[in-house]
Amino acid sequence: MPKRLALWGIVLGLGLAIASPAQELMSRATELLVRNYAGPSEKNPGELAQEYLKKLGEACAPQEETCPVDVALPLLRDMVNELGDRHSRLWLPEEYAGLGLVPGDQQTRRGLGIRHAVVPELVGLIVLEVEEGSPAKAAGLRRGDRIVKINGQDLSGNAEERRAFLARAIAEGGEIRLMVARPPFASLIPVQVAPGSLGTPLPQLYWLAGGIAWLRIPNFRADQTAEEVHRLVREAESKGAWGLVLDLRNNGGGSLLQVILAAGAFVDGPGRRYERRGVWGDTVVYRDGALLRRDENGERLLLRLTAPARWRGPMVVLVNKFSASGAEFCALDLQSAGIPVIGEETAGVGDTVTNFFLLQRGGPALQITTYIARRLDGSAYPSKVTPDKAVADDAKALTEGHDVPLEAALSLLQDRRQALVPFPEINAFLRAW
Repeated sequence: MPKRLALWGIVLGLGLAIASPAQELMSRATELLVRNYAGPSEKNPGELAQEYLKKLGEACAPQEETCPVDVALPLLRDMVNELGDRHSRLWLPEEYAGLGLVPGDQQTRRGLGIRHAVVPELVGLIVLEVEEGSPAKAAGLRRGDRIVKINGQDLSGNAEERRAFLARAIAEGGEIRLMVARPPFASLIPVQVAPGSLGTPLPQLYWLAGGIAWLRIPNFRADQTAEEVHRLVREAESKGAWGLVLDLRNNGGGSLLQVILAAGAFVDGPGRRYERRGVWGDTVVYRDGALLRRDENGERLLLRLTAPARWRGPMVVLVNKFSASGAEFCALDLQSAGIPVIGEETAGVGDTVTNFFLLQRGGPALQITTYIARRLDGSAYPSKVTPDKAVADDAKALTEGHDVPLEAALSLLQDRRQALVPFPEINAFLRAW
């Protein structure tokens, strides 16, 4: 067990008037770190805060009260990195903006509503995901499309240059002319799309040939995520689905309450115990459509679903290296109940609870480990999900019409069904997006 952390008293100004933007930012950041950090680091956050406030005072001495925020940022990043806790980090303004981590259902992002990747040997950006209700969805972009031209210019260069080119086009705000190579034959298709406001993507249900439902949960941030998961499970059952693929790929997490509620649609009694600096905190557990909090004073209701569901047929869970935090907890809960997981090892935030603290409007922000998460019996979670069957989420294959992990999941479900239904065409999967 790591050494317990104690909150040390800290003089935020170290004898200096905190007047400059840099000192104000650093003071807020160190206060948040000292008050909230409860991770596994052997470093004392109070001692680190004093050390780095002193370094900032020295760096800001020539500029005094005009010392800009940019002077504080590298020192703040060094301070958090010195914790040695990979779950705690500084997010710069542009990085934080790209996360879309606005609480609840209120989003202020603007963009096309796509997630993309680069394969060095292929020109362009490969569309990994298209958000429901987004401008990209309305314009007809699909998962597996490869954006090869933007406003008539080839999309080449290294990964950073390609992403930056698209980002500049989005920032200009007008209509963007895309040329898209569409699988399976890379037919070139013109697409016109204008950036717009993006809401929090909600779970979606797609139908695959042969009676298999494909339930995609893009995140757990929206307040109605779990309610929607249960509704879609009921829909799958009512329409006669015999098998289900739960897709948690690219899901970066969200509300841990929504995670537990959603997991209750697939397994009995999911829940979590939380530890903070060696002291047990609350236990949160799902039972009969209700989310309950247990502490020394007993049990109280947190949330209740309108109409809970419970899937009891064959199912498979998909994860990849971008599945993190709440997505990892959900996958681990299901895997522990014997539900197979297919894909890649996950990001590795599955044994802690982290919170984001915005330091200024629009960023930067601190991500801080605030609790260690345990199973209901008090045992430790692994830091990441190790799939029962390792399958790479191959972006290049996607441009050729093959969603390799999804195909593996369907093959496993068919084996369980003893091949009573024919293997569906992969184009049917891609059209479902």
